[in-house]
Amino acid sequence: MDMISALIPLSKEKIKYCQSLQSAKARQKYDKFVIEGDKISLEFIQQKPLDIEFLVCRDDWYIRNFHIVENIKIKCFRCDEKDFKKISSHRTPQGVLLVAKRMSLTKLKDLSSQAWYLYLDRIQDPGNMGTILRVAEWFGIGAVILAKGCVDVFNPKVIQSSMGSIWRVQRALATFEEVCAEFKDITKISSSLNGTVGLESLSNMSSGIIVIGNESKGVSDEIQKKSDVLLKINSATTNQAESLNAAMATGIICSYLRH
Repeated sequence: MDMISALIPLSKEKIKYCQSLQSAKARQKYDKFVIEGDKISLEFIQQKPLDIEFLVCRDDWYIRNFHIVENIKIKCFRCDEKDFKKISSHRTPQGVLLVAKRMSLTKLKDLSSQAWYLYLDRIQDPGNMGTILRVAEWFGIGAVILAKGCVDVFNPKVIQSSMGSIWRVQRALATFEEVCAEFKDITKISSSLNGTVGLESLSNMSSGIIVIGNESKGVSDEIQKKSDVLLKINSATTNQAESLNAAMATGIICSYLRH
């Protein structure tokens, strides 16, 4: 019980601060974001302890993970179930929440050299964004370029669905014109319902920039006109669904890439 008594109770002020970080405006103002969940929090604690402002946890979580937290100088606050529900974006809080410093974007010219890049054109759904970052890491795509109008990558649902990929995959913010200027010699490939090139063509390419479009509108006409290839994912049936989920489409496309 001594270890628990050493924890500072979470104040009303801190509760309001944690609640505010659910909004993109507050995350930008304070340059902080929230991480929730047992596995992803422990991973962040072990990989980026210096980026953590403070940790909020239930007593049972602290007892289970005391051996990890005790050797890292992190300010810890205790919180009961009632208050945890006030600060959590989860229906069932897992008993731990971190407030950490936002990771900065990489400048386009400073991205590490990649065979393949993803360019996200106004992806709005947080779950899609997080899953796309996870797909990128799975398939060895180390850089994702975001268009203006994409959902904030520090949205709690993005963090949750990325499962930590967000701090392992480089991210840049750029217009497609800037991408074309920086990567003149790399093939630009837009996914499109009007595409004429099939997925099998990707097996013959060794590099490129894959453009994934907005969930409802797809890749903008402007970007499609500037792309070298319009790629179509053909359905295996004649009774085709209207379109694929953006994250699903990304996974299918990436499975055809040659590295």
